[in-house]
Amino acid sequence: MGPNAGPPLPDTTRLPGARPDSLRRRFDQERMLNSLKAYTKRKTIAGKAASALFNFTERREDQAGLDATLLDRQYDRHNYKVIRRIDVRTLDAFGYSISDSTRIPRNILEKAGNTFHIKTNKARVRQVLLFREGDELEPQDLAESERLLRQTSEILDARVFVNERTSSADSVDVLVITKDVFSLSGTFQLRDVEAGIIGLRDVNFLGLGHQFRNRYEYGRSFNGPGGQTWRYDGSYLVPFRNFVYGQARYRNETRNREAGVRFSRDFYSVNTQYAGALSYDFVDRLVATRGSGTAEDPYVFDPLRYNMQDAWLGRALRLKSYDLGYENPGRVIVSGRVIRTNYAQKPTVDYFNANLVLGTVGYSIRRYYKDKYLFGFGRTEDIPTGTLLSLTTGYEFNEVANRRYYGLRMAYAGYHPQRGYLYLNGEFGSYLRGRDNDWQQGLVSGELLYFTRLYHTGNYQWRHFFWQRSSLGLNRRPGSSRSALMVKTACAVFSPRACYWVPAA
Repeated sequence: MGPNAGPPLPDTTRLPGARPDSLRRRFDQERMLNSLKAYTKRKTIAGKAASALFNFTERREDQAGLDATLLDRQYDRHNYKVIRRIDVRTLDAFGYSISDSTRIPRNILEKAGNTFHIKTNKARVRQVLLFREGDELEPQDLAESERLLRQTSEILDARVFVNERTSSADSVDVLVITKDVFSLSGTFQLRDVEAGIIGLRDVNFLGLGHQFRNRYEYGRSFNGPGGQTWRYDGSYLVPFRNFVYGQARYRNETRNREAGVRFSRDFYSVNTQYAGALSYDFVDRLVATRGSGTAEDPYVFDPLRYNMQDAWLGRALRLKSYDLGYENPGRVIVSGRVIRTNYAQKPTVDYFNANLVLGTVGYSIRRYYKDKYLFGFGRTEDIPTGTLLSLTTGYEFNEVANRRYYGLRMAYAGYHPQRGYLYLNGEFGSYLRGRDNDWQQGLVSGELLYFTRLYHTGNYQWRHFFWQRSSLGLNRRPGSSRSALMVKTACAVFSPRACYWVPAA
């Protein structure tokens, strides 16, 4: 053990009920795999049968120098060692570098910026890690924790690795280094003497990872019913343990008031087993349902007021792998969802109180690659790739006529350093009522996103991209929005913008 390794751990191998030695277990597994791999190379009948049953072929990603799961195999030799200590170092937003420890703020702008910045609390960093002190080390947890840290809004870049200088035969120290983003931002726009926009945002309030967003617009001129001279839109998000997030939001603008609260836990990692969400939303708005026939006021607005309670729970199931040494990346995801909608005021008879019960079965493969200059500028990005297929069905109980729901989603994302990044997504969802197969409130949508490879010209780096999104509504009712029509469930476990933009509920 090194001089800074701390006191030796007590010998627990002789205690009653103690687990077998983890280091010996790791060596036994490696010896068994190597022996089996050598056996499959024999030219005997048994050897050929074993070769047909087990696959030891190296992955294409490994041959190309890529690592689809962000698994840094240089730490494989530390498998099952006990994590003795976790050291967390947080760097300010300006003047520091994760890759160069000698860099420090040198000019007055960098020093002044750090003065107004509160560094991320170490407890918040530990909250995102997938391991704790006293756990057995799994190298994949290091890479996944590094990705999850970069995925947060308050951290620009992160590195998680084993401190080789203090590692011993049975235990290791893990070092976590993070660099913050400058979390404060604001907007001020003066449109007139008495009109303008004021905005304030902090994605790392007090260094705790809390996020608040506020946007206030004043001096607006608006005629007609429900008009007001100001508009406000704000939200506050709080991260809890075990990747649970709580958010409250409020919007007040002309002809529209919305408020809601939500608690959610997503499939944040490839090994996440459970995810879910619970939300309550209130909407009070005026909906243009018909024209009045006059040039002064071509529309007639009717009130729409309702509240919605939404709850879902999902479970990801691992698939068995017959390829020794590699875990099957595929996951079967099953989820259930219940949506209750209660209308206090209805603009037309097309709106009715309802309870919707949904079930989803999906298959997903998700991997990540490291790259830069794709969705961000300069920061290390974890590019999601894989395939997704999900089928949703359900039944709605309402006060007029019960109806069924069907939804289908297919998505693909692929990445190659020379060919670029491609994302394809297609969705369909609609209600079906009666024996006459009356399709209602349907939506067909598609998305295509492509980035070329990164080109280098002197000191410049650049790439092209193409992005296209389209949607087609089927028998939509007046005042309905896109997000209210497509009933999405929890099976969407990867998205090319998942690390940067919050998808709509």
